[in-house]
Amino acid sequence: MNIPDTAPGPETGLSPLLQTWRVGVPLDAGFKARVWRRIANDGAPAGWRLGAALRAWLDQMFARPLWSIGYALLLMSAGLIAGYWQATEQSARWDQAMATRYVQSVDPSFHLTAEP
Repeated sequence: MNIPDTAPGPETGLSPLLQTWRVGVPLDAGFKARVWRRIANDGAPAGWRLGAALRAWLDQMFARPLWSIGYALLLMSAGLIAGYWQATEQSARWDQAMATRYVQSVDPSFHLTAEP
């Protein structure tokens, strides 16, 4: 049988004081209804939402510093690779344009055969 501990402590002096304390301010009319509505809404499952599930997963993953650093490095690497690829494409286009301009400046017959 569980017998409450009656050893003297801060709880034994506080308990009678809390039992004698009364609130003198009246509550507004809809207070109880709002409280019961919040209790009813809190117990009901909110349903499965993709955004909420993703946010919870990200919060759980990024709570670990190692995952956060790894994710940041992954994004930086992806950005660098995409930038390098874009720069390569742009450089190839410029090389082609410069070669065409060079041929136009050197070959006088190129103007006659080139499209208008």
